[in-house]
Amino acid sequence: MVKEFMDIKKSCPPPAQLKKTAFDKNTDKNRYKDVYCTDDTRVVLSYPEGGNDYIHANWVDIGESKHRFICTQAPKANTVADFWRMVWQEKSKAIVMLCNIMECGKKKCEQYWPDKKDETVSLLKTFSLQLRPTKGSAITTRAPILGDMLRSKIRKSLCQDQQARFFCAGFTHGALCFA
Repeated sequence: MVKEFMDIKKSCPPPAQLKKTAFDKNTDKNRYKDVYCTDDTRVVLSYPEGGNDYIHANWVDIGESKHRFICTQAPKANTVADFWRMVWQEKSKAIVMLCNIMECGKKKCEQYWPDKKDETVSLLKTFSLQLRPTKGSAITTRAPILGDMLRSKIRKSLCQDQQARFFCAGFTHGALCFA
């Protein structure tokens, strides 16, 4: 996978040819200086109005298919709330984590979910996440539930499909829910 990443990186246009204004303006939200978020395909956050609309995430088309997915960097401590804003906004059906929190002694990802059953993590003033006990298979399912903390103004636009599932290998004792 690392070799493929490096091969793809070599085939990309030089940075000077890329339109990456938002990436350049939000250096504190970028995990790496040389993995760019291009303006033409980036996910633009729409909530809260007047807030920073940047997240290091791009839409990716799958050839001729009508299906698309979002490819995003692993969240940093200061982008976890942005990550969950994006999940709600784009009505994501799945999250596939391709890295570990720690790799080779280096932190590669901020833990973006609660650790313990019934633990609640607040995100902004309108979102919180809670790990709730569930019965299930070895693959963890996390069903987002719209919480009371959401303001009525945004409740309509953020309503999610209650059947959405989030997967994380090795994490099998609960469901991650918006509380």
